[in-house]
Amino acid sequence: MHLSFWVLTAVTVLVGGFVFALPRHTRDEAVGPWRPRLPRMPREERAAFTAGTLGISAAYAMGAIFLALGAQIARDLVRSDNAFVNGAIISISAVTIGVVAVLARPLRPRVAVTLGPVLALVGLGLLIVAGLDHSLVAFIASSLVAGAGYSLMFSGGLGLVTSSAPAHHRAAVISAAYVVGYLVQAVAALGLGLLATTSGLQFALELGSPVILLLGVAALVVANTGRRRVAAVAAA
Repeated sequence: MHLSFWVLTAVTVLVGGFVFALPRHTRDEAVGPWRPRLPRMPREERAAFTAGTLGISAAYAMGAIFLALGAQIARDLVRSDNAFVNGAIISISAVTIGVVAVLARPLRPRVAVTLGPVLALVGLGLLIVAGLDHSLVAFIASSLVAGAGYSLMFSGGLGLVTSSAPAHHRAAVISAAYVVGYLVQAVAALGLGLLATTSGLQFALELGSPVILLLGVAALVVANTGRRRVAAVAAA
């Protein structure tokens, strides 16, 4: 049961070694001592940054459902006692995320952020159905569809953040988006866990899923509203 933690520790140490070997100085590094500061974002790119950050946050929050509660959902709601089968089904989501990310590379980030919340809505709906009907088939379908939605929201959101960031502040802007995404994921995991403990797992899904979907819908709206606003300014 503890093997996964040892594997994670070994991978962390390995990555830390590669990080330590990175060059200490680059051609474009800032002059003078380092000081924490807010990233600089041009006014016309703020909508794209906001939409991208919302997309990343929605993907991470949805991932919290499967990573934090997936095994318990399979055991208590779908009533599957086979740990291997449960783990394999949850891993379907991760595999789908990778496959869709590769296949969706030709998509523009704004299109991905628009399609992602739609798939997330269907995937989380299937997850709720799986809990209500104790359906293993619905649980598998949920992992597939929600994984595709996660992939599009994350890749599209990251694409919007990257394209909106000024070249000299790109690292700071992307880091800021990740910080927000991880904070949202932490709040989602803790909130869902608290709801599942106090009010039941099915209630946590039925209440938490719409809240998480609101982030994805907000990303969709801001991305497309921002595009129209930029087009209007360019036309004027």
